[in-house]
Amino acid sequence: MGRQFLKDEVYELQDLIASFISLPKDLLSLALTCRTLYTLIVPDHLEFRHVYCDPRKLHVWEALLSRPRLTARLRSLILLKNSITLSAEVIPRTIVENNDLNRQVDKLGHNEACLTALANLIHITPVLRQLAWNDFQVVKDETLMKNFFVAMRDNCRYLQELQMHCTTLHAPLAWISVISNPMHVFSNLTRFSIYLTGYRLVDGFTPYNSTLVDILVDGMPALCDLHIDGLSLRLPRLMERGHWSSLQGFTIKFDFAPDGASDTETAAVLAGFLEKHPKLQRFSLSQLLSPGSIPVTAAFRSLTFNYNANLFAVKDIVPLQTLQHIHSLDSTQCLDSGSITMLSHMPCLRYLTGIYQSDLSQVVQLAPYLERLFVVWLEGREYRSNEAKNSAIEALVSLKNLTHLGQMRWQNWGRFGHFDTST
Repeated sequence: MGRQFLKDEVYELQDLIASFISLPKDLLSLALTCRTLYTLIVPDHLEFRHVYCDPRKLHVWEALLSRPRLTARLRSLILLKNSITLSAEVIPRTIVENNDLNRQVDKLGHNEACLTALANLIHITPVLRQLAWNDFQVVKDETLMKNFFVAMRDNCRYLQELQMHCTTLHAPLAWISVISNPMHVFSNLTRFSIYLTGYRLVDGFTPYNSTLVDILVDGMPALCDLHIDGLSLRLPRLMERGHWSSLQGFTIKFDFAPDGASDTETAAVLAGFLEKHPKLQRFSLSQLLSPGSIPVTAAFRSLTFNYNANLFAVKDIVPLQTLQHIHSLDSTQCLDSGSITMLSHMPCLRYLTGIYQSDLSQVVQLAPYLERLFVVWLEGREYRSNEAKNSAIEALVSLKNLTHLGQMRWQNWGRFGHFDTST
């Protein structure tokens, strides 16, 4: 029997094989092997893996709905409203005319029509792996919200990454009611991120606090990365119940509400949580760290201090055994000459972000192998002299492994300030 080549197979078999490839770079590599596969993959597969678009572009969703066979191949759907969306949009050019790419209609009922179209779109994307969703602030119809989430619940069985950015309570309430009654298990979900703004707390917490904790603990057993921003949870309850065997990243960005617990009790809850998750590598928490919070068994590679008043006593919070594993350190508090000395206990440190009141020479001496550095300067008269600038330049030049450098200056004008950024 002669040798069989993929290019000699029937179209249907070639199409089926290509449909199992998720990454565009792998698809492109296959397409470059021969002209036959190129003519199949480039128009019908390469453009139908990832879509990144403003959710209010109804004509895009209508175009995708008109080609269900191609749309069913989507792996990633990013629906975000922000200033960089237009420049970063990824839309199939073969079905959307060039002159329609920037068209966006804001009229009565338009957002409702977009949400309905997106719900229908979710119904025909059974292999979707990633979904980033930004709610429609002006859509008040809870039924439309529920229809979208029902479609996500019933059709996105292979979903691995879910990001939700909510500006009102309508979206999270609709999502929670759909997911929790009965409890739906996202068995394949490995990354979950939720950001909520524009809400009112009830007794200091979100009005759906307990149910959301139940969903995180019982409905997402395979989580590897959990990111919660902009809302208050009963964190001790989440930490006491939460046990994700594969958890590697844990980020909570909001003011911690201790439920009347003492610092010692709070530290014990956090320590117990960290001991249950020995694979945790990325850790970020706001206003919670205190002596005894981090056990000696913790082996973080990335550590972030968010608005933590105890940063100056970091050596009393993070055990020396843990500091030796730190690869990335991010701080939103000032690193003075005293707290910078902790860098001497971080031989693996490669990425550093911090606010500095002193020159960089001490940082460079203690962390000579830095590859990425983001500097936030507290700018005063003493930092405007040529001598200070030359000293900083000399220190940076000595970092032989440095590949990424960013800076931000804080100019203090009385009660107010101004950030000036450059890279």
